[in-house]
Amino acid sequence: MIYGMLLWPHANSRYQDAVKPLALGEMALLLRAAGLSAQPEWTRAAQTDILRFEAPALTMRQMDMLRRHSAIYLLCQMEGDLLRPLWGPADPFLGQDISGILKYKGKTNEAFTRLLMNYALCAGDFAGSFDQPLRLLDPMCGRGTALFEGLNRGYHAYGADVDRSGLEEGRRFLKRYLEYHRIKHKSRDRALTLPGGKNAQVRGFEIQPRETDPGESREAAFICQDAALAAQALPKQYFHLAVCDLPYGVQHAPGGKDGFDPLLARVLPQVYRVLKPGGAVALSFNTYTLPSDRVKGHLAEAGFQVCQDAPYGGLTHWVEQAILRDVAVGVKRSH
Repeated sequence: MIYGMLLWPHANSRYQDAVKPLALGEMALLLRAAGLSAQPEWTRAAQTDILRFEAPALTMRQMDMLRRHSAIYLLCQMEGDLLRPLWGPADPFLGQDISGILKYKGKTNEAFTRLLMNYALCAGDFAGSFDQPLRLLDPMCGRGTALFEGLNRGYHAYGADVDRSGLEEGRRFLKRYLEYHRIKHKSRDRALTLPGGKNAQVRGFEIQPRETDPGESREAAFICQDAALAAQALPKQYFHLAVCDLPYGVQHAPGGKDGFDPLLARVLPQVYRVLKPGGAVALSFNTYTLPSDRVKGHLAEAGFQVCQDAPYGGLTHWVEQAILRDVAVGVKRSH
């Protein structure tokens, strides 16, 4: 049978064209994780780009996997010149709109955040558990886009950031969202013990599933602390995957004259520590301020096996005039 996926339209057509190779690679990874040997390709019909692949009749579980593609608008069966709609995006745990409501400068696109999650998930050993309550970490989470997207996947979502005001804004927004939509939840505040005996404040929520989809509760945790110290205080081998959209350094790079290198050298070994064997991390970054070979070098030095083969190579893409973004993925291999 022949299937086709229509992409969710993006307001910036140049950006949408730039990320098409990433969407193609993502579909290849999801097909592989679903146990299919199909090779996706781009085709065009009715002046519309369609991500096409040929495969035996999809099972519901395979369909559920493919519906988690970051850019999916509609998954169809192709019959000649006709498209028969099958499914749209996967059902969210909270709400499809949650990541798009909160606007702020420097925010990571929510679809790109979902792409990072898929690239990390499919690189490691937990792709077959995509529909289970995995644990996700974003060590530099800003206002929490990755947390919101992780929650919508049904994951437990943890994020750390040194920007207290931004982190608190994200937490307050989530609280208002839960209250407005009458989603049962309760506050869960605690402290993590840092090296030297100090504490890091953790503020978050225990969120109950909807009555129509019963199951275990999910945790959202906002940790106000430096990324390396926060990860150092978290339990060892606790997370299944980690994602992080690193600061782009458009105005200035962190870390003084050495740029981002001291930051990565401190953070990545701690991320490695808290990932389970078979877990993976996906990093995105601006190649104008942080060359790809240096990011991959830091991943390797921290102990990760860097993914180099297709589709993990060649992920560089245009975002705007000052940002040429790339993605690097590392896996903590089981021994």
